[in-house]
Parts: sequence; structure tokens; C-alpha cells
Amino acid sequence: MKYYIQAHISLLLFTLFTGSLFGQSKDSWTENFDIGLATSYTNGTQTLATGDWTTQQVYQETSSASFGGTGHAARINDDVSGANITTPPLNTCGTISFVYRELNTGGGTFEVLKSYDNISWTSISTQTFSGINFQTFNFDVNDESSPVYIRVLNDNNPGHLIIDNFSVTDYSSSIPLISVDPALLENFTYTIGGGPSSSQSFNASGTDLTNDIIVSPPVNYEISINNTSFQSSDIVLAQSAGIVNPTTIYVRLKAGLASGSYSEQINITSTGATTKTVNCSGVVLAPEPTNNPSGLTATANSSSQITVTWSDSDAAHYLLKGSNVSYAAIENPLDGVAEANSLLVQNTDAGVEIYQFSGLSQATHYYFKIFGYNGSNGTINYKVDGAPQTDAITEGTGNTTDLVITEVMQNPAAVADADGEWFEIYNGGSSAVDLNGWIIKDLGSDSHTINNGGPLIISAGGFLVFGINANTGTNGGVNVDYQYSGFTLGNSDDEILLVMSDGTTIIDEIAYDGGPNWPDPNGASMSLNPSKFNTTDNDTGTNWFESVTPYGSGDLGTPGAMNEGLFTTWTGAISSDWNDTGNWDNGVPAADQDVLIPDVSGAKAPNPIVTSGAVCNDIVIENGGSLEIEVSGSLTVNGSFTNDGTVNIRSDATGNGSLIESSGINATVEAFIPQGRWNFVGLPIDDANTSVFAGLFMQWWNEVDGVWEWVVSADSILSTDLMGYSVWPSSDATLNFTGTLNSGTRSLAITNSPGSAFPDKGYNLVGNPYPSSVNWDGTGWTKTNVDNAIYTWTGAQYASYVSGISVNGLTNIIPPHQGFFVHCNNVSGGLLEISDASRTHTNVANLKNTNSPESLLLTVQGNGYKDETAIYINEGATNGFDEQYDAYKLKGNPDNPQLFSVADDGFILSINAMGTLPIQPLNLSFEPGMDGIFELSLSNISGFEGIPVFLEDKKEHSIINLKSNPVYKFTGSTLDNVSRFKLYFSYNETPASDDYSNTDGLFIYSKNQNVIISSEKLLWGKAILYDLSGRQVISTDLNGEMQKVLNPKNSGYYIVSVITNEKINYRKVYLK
Repeated sequence: MKYYIQAHISLLLFTLFTGSLFGQSKDSWTENFDIGLATSYTNGTQTLATGDWTTQQVYQETSSASFGGTGHAARINDDVSGANITTPPLNTCGTISFVYRELNTGGGTFEVLKSYDNISWTSISTQTFSGINFQTFNFDVNDESSPVYIRVLNDNNPGHLIIDNFSVTDYSSSIPLISVDPALLENFTYTIGGGPSSSQSFNASGTDLTNDIIVSPPVNYEISINNTSFQSSDIVLAQSAGIVNPTTIYVRLKAGLASGSYSEQINITSTGATTKTVNCSGVVLAPEPTNNPSGLTATANSSSQITVTWSDSDAAHYLLKGSNVSYAAIENPLDGVAEANSLLVQNTDAGVEIYQFSGLSQATHYYFKIFGYNGSNGTINYKVDGAPQTDAITEGTGNTTDLVITEVMQNPAAVADADGEWFEIYNGGSSAVDLNGWIIKDLGSDSHTINNGGPLIISAGGFLVFGINANTGTNGGVNVDYQYSGFTLGNSDDEILLVMSDGTTIIDEIAYDGGPNWPDPNGASMSLNPSKFNTTDNDTGTNWFESVTPYGSGDLGTPGAMNEGLFTTWTGAISSDWNDTGNWDNGVPAADQDVLIPDVSGAKAPNPIVTSGAVCNDIVIENGGSLEIEVSGSLTVNGSFTNDGTVNIRSDATGNGSLIESSGINATVEAFIPQGRWNFVGLPIDDANTSVFAGLFMQWWNEVDGVWEWVVSADSILSTDLMGYSVWPSSDATLNFTGTLNSGTRSLAITNSPGSAFPDKGYNLVGNPYPSSVNWDGTGWTKTNVDNAIYTWTGAQYASYVSGISVNGLTNIIPPHQGFFVHCNNVSGGLLEISDASRTHTNVANLKNTNSPESLLLTVQGNGYKDETAIYINEGATNGFDEQYDAYKLKGNPDNPQLFSVADDGFILSINAMGTLPIQPLNLSFEPGMDGIFELSLSNISGFEGIPVFLEDKKEHSIINLKSNPVYKFTGSTLDNVSRFKLYFSYNETPASDDYSNTDGLFIYSKNQNVIISSEKLLWGKAILYDLSGRQVISTDLNGEMQKVLNPKNSGYYIVSVITNEKINYRKVYLK
């Protein structure tokens, strides 16, 4: 079975037929259906005012006039096969037209057809209809055949079709025709005193002409046929045999015109032809001003007003334009286009030189440009190059609680304290704040009231530096925004309080102690960790550190700029590489370092891309910022993650990007899904919708009923807490999960319902819920009544993993958005729960369990497929099924080979753990799927180096030493006994010699301290003798002999291997 997202589609089928009108007289006529139509549905000929019409399920509708028709009308039945009305025969047909509407709801599609014999019909048009108001249908049949019939067909539609005012015109012979293209030429322009304009062109042609074509220019335009010699008189295009081939006519606006707009038309005429026109529009612009205005200044008058002043240039008018975004956001005006006045747009005349903008937002930064221009409306000519610009910030209180003291220089070394002390304030809010009239003080007698002679604005996201000395030549090179007096900073301990103008409201305060808890620098500022920019965290001394960035005369600090230290900001100055130190202002982030990713588009810098391992503490992505994690990349966020921008985690056929964070941010996670197979998937976001899987087959495993169920809703929220799904794309697909990333603890109640199948009961399909890998063997899991094995689908086989042992590629590391089966071992149900502690970026193959050192892997392959089974030793295991150590065998596609062992309690296993090596042979089962030649191989021997491994092929009566011959080729058939093979792990437990003393006439036995190989036919090949340690003692060729004697000299047990072209035979012998 397959399953899919089922879109609910209603398919409405219309069967369309064709028809035609046949000749009456050549007179044109209109049929209003007022006379002759029956008042009930009628089939056959009905005589109307215009002749004999043929009808099928048609009768007279009396309500036509109420809806825009004339008198009565014709109603063509709905929901009836072949309902139609056909005209009388027409001698010829030029055009047809009629009005139409529906009678009741439903509408549909009618078809118009024509015929020459009233038998065979050809479709000429179809038209949908709905609504009770009449619409008009027109069609140019243009058929001179005689007779011609026209039919209107309403075939099996939901609604009745009403038609009225059916008109027919005669076929007309050819008439003279002029064609022009294009018929509109715009934007001819030049500046007064210049001209003519650049030329444009159109093509003129004619057919069926009786005379030449005359091209007549208007008064203010001139024309040419060669784009060189222009004239104001007519151009004659001579016809030949009634034809003028397409000819290019060039047009331009004449030189020497006055400033203004010129909209005129060119006439193209010929005898008997309809006159064609080409409409031309252009403008002669006023002269551009020579100079820009000067002295442009903007001043904030209040929280909502800014006054802009300037000195005029030689322009007659001026255009002021503003923006609250940036200068770049102010677009240059276009010549010939007047701009209307608005909030941030104002036109003024020369001599005014001042304008006040009102209705502005408080505490907002505004930018202005001024453009001089001459002319008006369409003749305007602006001067835009070098347009002056200015800016101002409206007054406002803003959010004062976002003001934070962030840096203090209390003990400069390059200059004296009395010259070089300063401190810094940061505005973390979204609006500017005016600090004029506020107070800075300590807890002693120092106090200063800010008096800036006007607003002292600290913009949103900006800094202000307050200093005891504003002279950069004597203060150590600090750019001080405001110089205070009556306030000093103690070198050892002191306080700084920022108080509002009411004298009592303290916005921020710090109290440094000179060393025990705070830094105590000399020649360096105390700098607050930028991740702690708030009025609570800046109270704690451990959040401050000594600055290391030189400024001015050599002291260290970052006055007026973002602090360094544990905070690093993305600049993208070099490339998009996260791990390039040149892309950060404070180096590549470390595990304890906070990260800021701003919008760098204004600087045309790239956003960061993680292509390898990356770490950080807190991370903030601002609006407009972006982070991408490539398939080779991983990022661990140890602290908080704030995302106001975009985060994309990539995936392709080679792997997945990986993110470990605990904030549950909004992001987009890609999931590559290979084509042509079922794929188990998990959902990495909290609100995944089925629309993500549009176009894919999709299903979920119903453990209760033991069946796959289709996911059929086209737009619904999926269960995301650990739920797994199976999807099948017809071509390689990359899914995009966009939403809140899963983080924290996720749990799923699992079931074991008696009577379910596949292959027994209790299998639950779950999925990795995170955008990173998880470690099945790691911490962070709760597995109540859950086996320790996991299973997933590879496209041909089931892979399994348990306790450090893997078959068919599955490991303990479960990749992002990977689905897998777990088995509930209790009919009362169980619980699977996962937390962030299980998450990892590890993508290595199997991480072996160190307490299971003895293991081996058997692989069978043939017909292009393969399967694996594993056997290992674990002291805690039994030789039956152990839920902690064994993995059941889930069989793959029926055409694929299946290899598995059988536990003592009869369960078939893909991974079989045993407490000790079995004394009795281990049953190894094989199902070929299809007949063919197969190879069974031994690999991944771990801890079995000194242990013999023999394979008994009961069908071929052969024993193979897999340690010395790790690849065994054999022929398999679907008719073979499944229990074909056995494994032996001891020389003493190989089959008794009597069982193999005579195989196809070959005898192997011991006699008088010798090994005798005797055959009833000539032997070609090789004879090899091994001792019980697996060491080769004798190797000799068999060259057409019937008997061979081997003398190993020492007594004891030996294994004899006789290798011929037909087979390999083994036998254990004992020499006394």
C-alpha cells in the first residue's frame, strides 16, 4: 500500500459538441424568440419569425425583459444530453451575436457549433455562464459557404441556458485594411532650448487597398522613413496590387518648442479604409537649475515638529523630501513628474527658505533632502545631483528604563583624573530619550544638572559619553558628548546615579568597590559585558571587566561604542564564514561568549554561514539578520537564543546541518528525502502541518490494528511529540519545516495491542524531534516497557541497533528528523521520553559498547541486494531473547535475501546476544528472496580472533572455516530449507566424521599417523591440513590423483580441507 495527502477535488465534466448555421437569405436579421416557440420543452422544427429553427429540449421563456433581454427568450434545458437550438439554413454567415444568462443556480458551459449539412458539426467557440443578468456573446464566423447552420448546445449542464436577441450578419468580401503597430508613442522629451527629441517608430501596412497610404504628421511632430531626413509634410506609402508591406515610420518632437506638454496624433489613411491613428505624447522640460540650495539645516522644535531652513539657489521652486529611515530611503524625484505635498513631502517657491514639518513621531530620527526645480507638472526639471541633506531628532521622553550605565573611566593613566574621567550611557530602547534637565550624582555631595542649552538626545540603540573635559587635546582623546562639572569619579570606590529631572526618580545606578568584586583598573575603563546591558545585571561587579581596546592617547576603552570582552558582533567584513575571525568585531565566538548578529544588508555584507563546528553562549539575531547552518555545520548555543531574523538549517543527500539550543526559536529546518522509497521521518518543529508534505505519499503506523494508515488531510496539524511518519516522494525532495523548533522534554505513550501484526505486536513508529542528532545510548531517555533495540527502514531492508551492535547501517546516533521503530514489551503499554541531554552533533558510525567486546557480523548478498546479522557475547545475556541486548528480525522486501539467527526460545533475531559461546551449533536461517548465486561473508570480527567459526551448509554437505575462508559462495533457491546453515564455535563440536566420511565418492580418514584422502575419481585442486588453532600445517596440490597421503608428524585433532573446482569438503580427524 501507499499513502498520500489527498486533496478534495470536485471534477466537473462537460461534453462539448460543434455546430453551424445554414443559409437563409443574405439579409442580416435578429430573432427575439417572441413568436413561434412552444411553451413547453419541444423537440423538432419550430417556425419562428426568422424561419424554421430546430430545437431539442427548448421552450419559450417569458421573463427575458426583466433581466436585460427583449420580450420573450429561448430556454435550453439543463441536465439533459444534447439540449440545443439550431438556426435555419443561412446562405452565408458573417457574424453572430446573442445575449445569454442562467435561469437558476449552477451555470455551466455552452458551446457554439457550425455545420454545412445539419449532420456533421464543428465547434467554433465555448463560453461559461452563470448569474441571472444577461451578457453578450459575439463571434466572427466569416464563412461564405452556403448553406451554413449555427447551433447553441447546453449539454448536461447544472443550469438552464437562456438566450435572446440572436443576430446574424452576411458574409462580407474583403475591404481595404490599414494596420499600425504600435498605436501609442510616449515620453518624447528634451529641455527647452534643445531639441529635437530622440526618435521613436511605428510600422504601417495595408491589404486589399484601392489607393496609397497617406501618413500625416501633427503640427509639433515630424516624421521620416529613414530616421535621418525628417519632414512636417505627408509621407506616401505606395500600394502594389492592393498591398503595402510593413514600413517603419520614425517620429520625433520638433525642436524649438516652448516648455509644455504635447499630445497629438498621426493620421494614417487610404481610400475606403478605416483611418488609423498613432497617438504621440511628449514634453519640453523647463531648464534644470544650475546650482543646489545651500545651508540646509533641520531643527527639532518639539516632539512632533522639525523646522528646515536653507538659502535659495537659481531655482524657481524647491522640493523637500523626508524619511524616518535613512537618507538612502529618500528617492530622487523624476523629471516631468510633480510630487504632491504630504507628511514628509513639501513644495515651496523661491524666496520662502523655511518650512516646518508637523505631525511627526516623538523621539524619532528624521532625514531630509532638498531639490531645486524649474517648470511645473509635466515640464518640471529637477536638479538631483549633489542634493543637500540634513537630519534632526524630534523630542520625546522615550522609555527611560532602557537607559543603562555601561562603561566607566575613573582612573585614566594618559592624562590626569581631572582631565580624563568619563562614563558612558547606553539606550537599549526603541525610541530616543532627551536627557536635558536630568541629574548625575553620587551618594555623597557630588551632583550635576544637565543643561545642554536644548535637547540632549540619546538615540535608540545609541551611546552618550559624559566627561569632565570635552577637549580631545587634553582629555586623552575622548569624544565627549556632554561635559559636566561638580561631579568626580573616585578611583577606589564610588557611585554613579542617573536621575530624571524630577530629582527623585533613579533610572540607573552603580556602586563600584575598587577591587573585591569589581575590576580596579589603572589606565583602562571598567566595561560592562554587552550581554548584561540592563539595569539589574550592571549592579553585579562580576559582569564588568577591564577594557583592552586602546583609544586616543593610549588608555584602554570603547567610549561611545559597543564594549568588547565576552560579546562579539558579526560584521561579515571578510566573508560569510562563521569561523573566520575577521568576520567578528571581537573574534570567533567561544563557548562562554555571547553573539550578536545584526542586519548587515546596509553594509552589503554577507550573513554568517556555519560550515563546521561552532559554539557560543547567548545569541541574538536582530531583525534583518540571518544565520544559516550548512549540512557540514553544527552550532551549540549554551545560553539563550533570541531570533528576530531568520535561521535556516540545511539538508541534502550528504547530510544535515545541526543545531542544539533550548529556547525553542522560530526557524526553518530542511529535510532531504530520497526518491522512490519509503522514508521514516520525525518532525523537528512544534506545529508541523501536513502541507509540508504536499505532493508526497504519507502514512503512519497504527500499532493497535497493525496496519499502515494514510494521512489524508490536506491541511492539518500533525502530532509532533516523538511521533514518526513514513513518506514516499516520486523524486528527490527537500522538505521545509518552518515553525518553533522542538526543545526540552518530549514524550509519547506507546502500546502493545494483542492481536496486532508486523511481525508480532508492539511496534511503535517514533521520530527524532530535534534539529540535531540524538544518542540512543546516551543520557536523557526514559524507556518504560521499551526494548533497548531500535529499527529503521533503508529502502530495501530493516536496519537494527542494540547495545553497541549494528546491522545494515543503523547506529546509536539517530540523525535529525529521522524516524525509527521501538518495541513495547508490555500489553499494559509504556512510555518513551527524551530530553535535551540526549542531543549531540556526533555523526560517526557505530559507537561500540565497550562491555560487549566479542562480536561478529555476517553478510549475505546476491541479486543486487544484501542483508546482515550480528552475533555477540554479553555476560548479561541468555541464549534466548533478551529485551536489553537482542534485536528482533524485521524482514525487508520479499525479493531481498534475509539472514537471521534463531534464539533458543525460537525468536528470529537480527542481533543475537549470548552470555557465552554456545556448545551446540547456532541455527542460522536464510531466505533467498529470489533464486540466484549468493555470497555469505564474515566481517567485523571483534574478540573472536582466537575462536574458530565454522559454517555448515546442510544442503551442500560442506563445512567452511570462515576464519580462513571468510567468503562462501553458494546457489540459493526459494525452495531451499530456511534452516540451511549452522554456526560452530568449537573444533570439537563440528559434525561427526561418519556424517562426512563419504561425500560424492571422497573418503577422508586417519591411518598409521597419516591422513588419507581417497577418491573414486581423479582429484584436481588442493588439500590443506589445519591444527585446532587454525594454523595451516600442510598445503599440497592435487594433480589428477585418486589418493593423497598427508603426514603432520604430531598427534592430535586436525581439520582436513579438500578444495576442488566442484566444492570444498572439510573433515575433522584424529591422529594418535
